[in-house]
Amino acid sequence: MAVEIKTGLPVCPVACKYCMASKLHLRADYWKQCKRIGLNKSSVFINRAPNDPSLQEMNFPWDLFQWDYLGYQGTSDCFWSIFKDDLRYLVKMVLKWNIRRLCLISKIPITDEQIEILNPLKDGRRVALCYSITGMDALEKTTTKSRIEALVRIREAGFKDYLPVIHPYIHGYTPIKEIFQELRDNGFKEFSFKGFRYDPEGMESLRGYIPEPVLQQYEKGGQEVLVGEEEVRKLASEMGLREIGVKDFYHRNPMPRTTSSTIKEEKEKLMGIINHPYTVISSSASTDDVLNYCASRRL
Repeated sequence: MAVEIKTGLPVCPVACKYCMASKLHLRADYWKQCKRIGLNKSSVFINRAPNDPSLQEMNFPWDLFQWDYLGYQGTSDCFWSIFKDDLRYLVKMVLKWNIRRLCLISKIPITDEQIEILNPLKDGRRVALCYSITGMDALEKTTTKSRIEALVRIREAGFKDYLPVIHPYIHGYTPIKEIFQELRDNGFKEFSFKGFRYDPEGMESLRGYIPEPVLQQYEKGGQEVLVGEEEVRKLASEMGLREIGVKDFYHRNPMPRTTSSTIKEEKEKLMGIINHPYTVISSSASTDDVLNYCASRRL
C-alpha cells in the first residue's frame, strides 16, 4: 500500500549557512513537491525528511534500482542519528536487490554503531563514503577536523572506498592550502572538489562572513560555479594529491553484473523511476542525456 509523503522541507543538524537545499528557491521547490527520489549522472538517490515515514514504510521501487549506484540524503545528512534505522534498512536493500554500491556523503562524524551497520557492505566494496571537507567551520555546526578524523576511522575500520570532497570550494575564502596539508598529514592521497551555488537573497547572512568581492564571483542565478580550479589543481599537484571526480569515484571498481541486459532494457526500467511520482531529475543535463548515462552505468 502506498504511503502518503508529507510535505515540508527537510532539515539538517549541520545547518550550513550556504545550504543549497534549503536556501536556493529552485532546490526548495523540488522537495516541497514531495519528490523523494533524485536521478543524476552519478547515482539514483533517496531523500527522506524527518517528518516522513521510515524508509521501510515508504513505497520506493527498490526493484528498479538493481545494478545502479544508490545514494541517501541529498537534502539532509545520512549520518544524522534519527536516520540510523534507515541506514540499516538500506544495507539490507543493497544486498537484496543487487544494488552495486551505497554512496554516502556526510558532514557528521560516523559512530561505532554506524560503522557496524555498514560492515556487511565492506566485502565486495559495496559502499562508498565521502566526507565534505570545507575548512569553513564558522558556517557549519561541525568541524573540518572532526570530519577528517571520521575519514581516518573509516579507513582504519577496513573500508576501501572513502574520499574527502571539498564542497563547496569558495575561491578566495576556502583555506585550500591548509585543507590539503591536513589531508596529506593524515595519509590521504586523493580528493575531489566542486563549486558553489550562491543566492544573494536566500544566503544574505553570508555577507557577515565572506567578503563581498568573493561572493560577487558567484552571482550566477543559483547555478553552481567553479572559480579558481586551475589554482587548486596546481596546488594539489605540488602537494602530491590526486583529483578524482565524485562520479568516477562512485563508479570505480564496480561489482560485476551477473545478469545480461541491454541499453534499451535498462532505459525501460529507468522510465519506471522517472515516471514515479516521487522522482525528480536532479541534473542540469537533459532527461535524455541522464537516461542514456544511467542506462550505460548499469551494464
